[in-house]
Amino acid sequence: MKVTIPASLEVGGVAYRIRYDEQVFLRREGLGGQTRFSELEISLSDEVAPEKRSHTFLHEILHAIDEEYCNSKALDEKSTDAISSGLLQVLKQLGIEFVFEV
Repeated sequence: MKVTIPASLEVGGVAYRIRYDEQVFLRREGLGGQTRFSELEISLSDEVAPEKRSHTFLHEILHAIDEEYCNSKALDEKSTDAISSGLLQVLKQLGIEFVFEV
C-alpha cells in the first residue's frame, strides 16, 4: 500500500507542516531533515536519496511525537534513529510504502 505524505500532519492535536527544501542549514550540517517545534514545521532535505526519505520522515515524526507527548524528554537522537529504523522495517513488512511528492 502506498501512502502519500501530506502537506501537513497532526501530532498530538498540533498540525505540523511538512516541507521539502534545500535549506542551507540542513546542507551545511549534513542533515536530512529537521523538526522545528516553534514553527510547527518538519523540513526534509530534497537532497536525501529516495531510499533514505522514509527513514528521515519517520525520524522527524518521532521528534514531533516526543515533543508533543513527552516535552522532548523521552528520546535522544540515537534512540530516535533506532526506533525510526525499526518502525520502517515493520511498515515495509506490512507492505506500507511512503510516497513523497517533492
